[in-house]
Amino acid sequence: MSATQFENLCTGLCAVAACAPLQFAVNDAGARAASLMQDGVEVTLAHDPSRGSGHAFVQVRFGSLPEGRELAACIALLQTTSLMLSAQSPAFGLDPVTGEVVLHHRCELRSTTPPDLYQMIVRLCGIARDWRDTHFLP
Repeated sequence: MSATQFENLCTGLCAVAACAPLQFAVNDAGARAASLMQDGVEVTLAHDPSRGSGHAFVQVRFGSLPEGRELAACIALLQTTSLMLSAQSPAFGLDPVTGEVVLHHRCELRSTTPPDLYQMIVRLCGIARDWRDTHFLP
């Protein structure tokens, strides 16, 4: 049932965002994911029953760390994560394959609406675009 809720949420998101329907990749364990572009930022939506059947996972790809300032940028990301800390807050990480900065967020399927999800994605993509310009550094 939760996989159906996830796909319904994504279908509604595409209607709100006026984008093409998402094409899901599904693994043997039933985890599914699809990506879309929002204002030049890649966003992946995923559902993995083994990690939380009642949740959708949103991953916003920020991009590469600034060359020569990697440590300062990582410290800025850790400080930003601390400032956002709450029960439902997103967290920064590094993609283990590409080394790119990603922002991970989890949302409850039962309470998240397609317009809520779209507004969250727009907001997080705005933060990603800001980060690409400044890397949160002075």
